[in-house]
Amino acid sequence: MSTIELSHVSYSYDKDHPEDTTIEDVSFTVEQGELVGLIGQTGSGKSTLIQHLNGLLKATEGDIRYGGTSIYTPKYDLQGLRFEVGLVFQYPEYQLFETSVIADVSYGPKNQGCSPEEARERAIEALGLVGIGEDLFEKSPFDLSGGQKRRVAIAGVLAMHPHVLILDEPAAGLDPEGREEFLSQIRQIHDRTGMTVILVSHSMEDVARFVDRLLVMNRGKLLMDGTPREIFSKTEEMNQIGLFVPQVTYLVQELAKQGMPVGDQTVLTVEEAAEAIARALK
Repeated sequence: MSTIELSHVSYSYDKDHPEDTTIEDVSFTVEQGELVGLIGQTGSGKSTLIQHLNGLLKATEGDIRYGGTSIYTPKYDLQGLRFEVGLVFQYPEYQLFETSVIADVSYGPKNQGCSPEEARERAIEALGLVGIGEDLFEKSPFDLSGGQKRRVAIAGVLAMHPHVLILDEPAAGLDPEGREEFLSQIRQIHDRTGMTVILVSHSMEDVARFVDRLLVMNRGKLLMDGTPREIFSKTEEMNQIGLFVPQVTYLVQELAKQGMPVGDQTVLTVEEAAEAIARALK
């Protein structure tokens, strides 16, 4: 149901100057249950692109289909689409506003028409998914730590039971330990629920560890589409567009150039590098 298909999508903020496109001729499909990373330099069109996926922006050219139906069909239910395709912007904790955690997370389901009882049940379920315990339910969200606030904000979207979750730089501003914990939780939510997740990030290390497929944007165009291992094996091409593969990948590539038999497989994580080096030393 949650398949998203983009066909030759272009977008210009200035319709009087269509040559100044922000997105140009982008086509791809995200299948139900995928965990996809979207990467690119600042200004590459990532944030503009994801705002098309739930209809916040309308393509200047091309078509977007959700579940097989064009979202540009006359009288298409865009509000319903936004419930099914949940978009979480950077620093979502700034959107918290209720007097308690449970009230804040219940707000979305109530807006969908759920009874207070069902909205609370959904909120409890969503808070459990992001690791927020019952001891924090009645606290003001403004009294929580930065990481806890972000989890509560994500829970507010999850409580609406979206089929697709889009996260724009969800780990921005978190320390390394907080990033690891938070992104691990996103991965666990994906694995437990089968939800489609699209993760926008500028961190190559993050996407190398947590996604199964990568879309690479450059100057408004989709430049590459493949697994992290396939994408990060193209070191020179990535460097040319100002993106750099994970540091550990460079390290192992340099060891290989120096004659250490670490193999020709692209290494993405510290754990993989440790294993490759240990094998070489044997």
